[in-house]
Amino acid sequence: MRAYWVAFGLVAFVAGAFGTVGCTKVAKVQAQAGPEATEPVRAPTAKVTAWINVSSGCQQATVDLLRRLAEQYKGRVEVEIIDFGTPEGAQRWQEEGLACMTIQFNGADAVTFPTGSGTKTVVFRMPEGFLWEHVDLIAAFDALAAGTLHAATEQEIAELLAPVPIHLKVRAQEVREIDDGTYAQLVVDGVVIARLYGRHAGKTAAQRCKAAKDALTQWTSRPVAPADLSTAKSKDGWGVYANEILILLVTDEEAKAYGVATNPRALAEAWLRELRKVVTAAVQKAKAEKERAEEEAVGQEASRGQPTQAAPAGRGQ
Repeated sequence: MRAYWVAFGLVAFVAGAFGTVGCTKVAKVQAQAGPEATEPVRAPTAKVTAWINVSSGCQQATVDLLRRLAEQYKGRVEVEIIDFGTPEGAQRWQEEGLACMTIQFNGADAVTFPTGSGTKTVVFRMPEGFLWEHVDLIAAFDALAAGTLHAATEQEIAELLAPVPIHLKVRAQEVREIDDGTYAQLVVDGVVIARLYGRHAGKTAAQRCKAAKDALTQWTSRPVAPADLSTAKSKDGWGVYANEILILLVTDEEAKAYGVATNPRALAEAWLRELRKVVTAAVQKAKAEKERAEEEAVGQEASRGQPTQAAPAGRGQ
């Protein structure tokens, strides 16, 4: 059985509505299958092109990892890091038609490579932690050097992004503590996604948490994908969205309580990471259950088609 993992999906952006994390302009981001999607990319002609705003310093951990991998695979994989935080890099980045941080493997940012129990399709767009992890980057380099990585096919990308019906157990809890006073927390499948401390738009923290629960219920009333989730800035501040549905909004009071008083954006990203992990796990579980059900149905159909063998005749017959 071929296994697929959703590596934090693709983010769908609403043009003109919000500013998007990891991008300097708003655009609809789509992964493209490579021109030779079924052909493995083989060393030593393999090249990795990383389009990163190095000047900002925000992605230094990824830059350091890329440099270590470039040294590790020197002579087999060529690595070019383009800083679109500089005028020259920004011009090349725009000419490439990109809108966000992107890592390309011989021109493809959506790639597929073997794993221990199947294959994995990953889209290397947005900063690490949104659509992919550093472990994915390391695995992709390993496969690239071994000649087993290929640009994802349109079918693989479609399977990666396909919405899936899921069920989330969502709770809005009000917590009272002697030292910290009262706050509300959003719990999804047993994981605390966010703690809300402040009032906003006339609602208490508990009421805002209940609204977040209702928003998640509305979103999951139809098939969903981790790609639906993103952070964005509106006139009210930084929030976590499921497509156009606002799930959570960071207030200054929450940012102070979390210790990032001057960076509500960072808190929104932290909430997004936790929520996306839970949703990704739910999607993986739903896909696995669907595959098992399909295999069982095929097995039952095959068994019904087998001719029935007559029982051996007894001695008295």
